[in-house]
Amino acid sequence: MPPMEVRRRTTWIAALAVVGAMTGSAVAFGPGAPNPRANLHVRRMPSACRTHPTGAACVNAAVWYLDRDRAALGKPPYALPARFVSLGPARQAFILANLDRVAYRLPPIAGMTVALDRDALAGARANTDPTPSGSFWQGFTANFAAGYPNMAAAYQAWMFDDGLGSGNVDCSVQHRSGCWGHREDVLWNFASAGSPTPGLAMGAAMTGTRQSLLITARYGGRLPHLVYTWAQARAAGAGRHAYRVAAPR
Repeated sequence: MPPMEVRRRTTWIAALAVVGAMTGSAVAFGPGAPNPRANLHVRRMPSACRTHPTGAACVNAAVWYLDRDRAALGKPPYALPARFVSLGPARQAFILANLDRVAYRLPPIAGMTVALDRDALAGARANTDPTPSGSFWQGFTANFAAGYPNMAAAYQAWMFDDGLGSGNVDCSVQHRSGCWGHREDVLWNFASAGSPTPGLAMGAAMTGTRQSLLITARYGGRLPHLVYTWAQARAAGAGRHAYRVAAPR
């Protein structure tokens, strides 16, 4: 199922950019994991994706490709809650993102907020990268996708099909710096030498065949109220439950 488009955005406060430039290799701030050597394409999705794109058959087909792609990078299958499909697109994105962050020893995102979910939805509706509202956040990364049947399928494109020849409109022979940018946004390391440990929160949304996610960082201070936390996802089985899916037919 070929993508229509994927776009991304990375923004951080100027002070952190200066820290990164001045301290060189001692700074972790930046992409937090290696990228695949080549795109890993989705070859076939079930017919159910046309009639029930967020149903179990279509979501689990996308999960099968995600597990395949993770194996290609030497990682185990995604350990998802048993009720993963019924959690909905936003929480699905949150769990997938944190499982990948943990796999690369990056700090997990603490949880999701109502405001950030709304911001993500606004971006999806406007066909653009979302932006966090207010001045609470000091850094963020954001992804947008269009043309995918569900969040898991969009997430596969962001993470494993984002290089040259993919639907990433920021990646071309003339502009290679945008290649794998969506993956880097999900696996961004917001920590840097000399800065407080950041608190991370996330929003995600899907409307029609448009998906978006937004990861934000706050350096010092408390996070706002989290409506769904990583602790809750873990209690439901994220990172522990063997989620078995069959190959798409």
